[in-house]
Amino acid sequence: MKPMKIIFITAFAIVAMLWINPANAQSREGQVRVKTS
Repeated sequence: MKPMKIIFITAFAIVAMLWINPANAQSREGQVRVKTS
């Protein structure tokens, strides 16, 4: 259970970084598009 939990947390952290970074790199329009979609 622990190895699976570690993999899940790591994958979630990577997805969160990839999802947040592009929004921050772009202008506020990018964040609005993400929220609406």
